[in-house]
Amino acid sequence: MSQPVLKSSPENFDFGITINNSIIVHKLWLKSTGTDTVKIKDIKTGCSCTTMPLSRNEIAPGDSLEVAIRWDTQRTYGPDKKYPFIFYEGAKEPLRIGLFTNVQNVPDSNLPVSVWPFKFELGKHPAKSLDSLEFRIKNTTDKDIAASIVSHALEQCEINLPKVLPAKSAAFGFIKIKPEFVGQEFQDSITIRFSHDDKFFITVPIRRKLYVDTQG
Repeated sequence: MSQPVLKSSPENFDFGITINNSIIVHKLWLKSTGTDTVKIKDIKTGCSCTTMPLSRNEIAPGDSLEVAIRWDTQRTYGPDKKYPFIFYEGAKEPLRIGLFTNVQNVPDSNLPVSVWPFKFELGKHPAKSLDSLEFRIKNTTDKDIAASIVSHALEQCEINLPKVLPAKSAAFGFIKIKPEFVGQEFQDSITIRFSHDDKFFITVPIRRKLYVDTQG
């Protein structure tokens, strides 16, 4: 008897430290690993602050579907978690995905590593467009630290991280919007892992906002 089976890759994701009143994004793959087509009936995220739209509701055996989960941190403060459930036909239990973060009001300069600015705002005004931004990563530890992006690759931007964060010093990174996206609005994020602690992550929200001239 054929049986639909749905798996998530990864099953859990830790955004680490992030900031409130922002959108953070995690992309994952839903994989149909059974012998019958997965037919998704419903998705429950627990609250309206978390959304998980699908481009289609059916996944054939052996096929995969990339999905973006968007989490509005709103006025939350401190550790938080979300468990989106995906219900599909023929399954005794829904697929559960675990998302975790630690929301702060402002970046804490006492952290072992901090990023500034903690939110990348790339605005476009009629007379001026901010298409790129230099950001600083501060290392307060007594060891050199490597940084790497562990989240999905951003379609809209190029991001360069410093190869090494010198001990008790700072290094600079760079983000730039790709030319084909300068005229579009978007909200996304990157999650950075630091080598001094495999469980230490920082997620930086990224927003592109187009402003209209209201004086004309």
